[in-house]
Amino acid sequence: MKNQTQNFITSKPFIIAALVLLMLIPLSFIKDLVHDRQDYKNQAVKSISMPLGSAPKIEGLVIAMPYWEEIKNEKTVGGVKTIETTRIKRYLIVAPSQYDLDVQVSPYMLNRGIFKVPAFNAGAKLNAAFTSVDLKQFSLEERAFIKDECLLLLGMGNSKSLKSLPKIQVAGKTLSQSEVKFSGITPFTSTLYYILPENFFNSNFTLNSNLELQGTKYIDIVPIAGENNFKMISSWATPGFSGSWLPNERTVTDYGFEALWNIPGLSTNFSHAWNASENSTLFAATYEYSGFDNRNYSSETWKLILTACAPSWLYR
Repeated sequence: MKNQTQNFITSKPFIIAALVLLMLIPLSFIKDLVHDRQDYKNQAVKSISMPLGSAPKIEGLVIAMPYWEEIKNEKTVGGVKTIETTRIKRYLIVAPSQYDLDVQVSPYMLNRGIFKVPAFNAGAKLNAAFTSVDLKQFSLEERAFIKDECLLLLGMGNSKSLKSLPKIQVAGKTLSQSEVKFSGITPFTSTLYYILPENFFNSNFTLNSNLELQGTKYIDIVPIAGENNFKMISSWATPGFSGSWLPNERTVTDYGFEALWNIPGLSTNFSHAWNASENSTLFAATYEYSGFDNRNYSSETWKLILTACAPSWLYR
């Protein structure tokens, strides 16, 4: 009897270890099932987000004014000095002095299997004002400019976010879209180019447009002007706000939300005007991963926080 007790005590740790190993088998199966379900959910979200352009980002608008820069090089050949003059085409980029956006967001749900993915349509009323630039500050003369080749650039993070081609009106006239792309001068990720009439060269004027957007997860807006005023209204009752600026005012109820941003240009890193060759890329972005849950679904999102800017709104 004593020997049996000793044998049981000796074998007890091995029995416990064997039971633990047996229990790890179903746990491994459950873990694989969770991973498969997670991959399926990611594929479902991606299959909806990609056709809609994912999260729309309104990067703003600027004017590009081309001019000729003359570079003189002195050469000596056979004891004779000569001066070679080379002309290089450059652009003076001008940001608006006032930039207003009034955004109406209409959210809805799309299903993929057992998963629900938030999506939305949005209409954005855009108004902007431009003022003249003191060309002497850039050591430029008006005669150096090519006035009939000025452009208006509208920047988007992804052109797939646009449901239709935006029509931009200046002084009651709709601007024509340029068939030529000028990728070397644009500060934006994706750009729409419009031909600016010669009579608006370096002058004070206002413009307006209506942007029809679609997307998922969130909206980013870049405050590129001297004064930026953004308003956003939606029936989504559980919004989240992130980015470099939070709303100055917000109202959130069971029926939706309304948020207002008033962002002065002094708090951004944009200047009123700059040379395209000196600052061809403005947007440096960092990515922060966050998860969030809603009363009807759970999902994950990439939050884009622009180092220059953007207040953003996202589903929670």
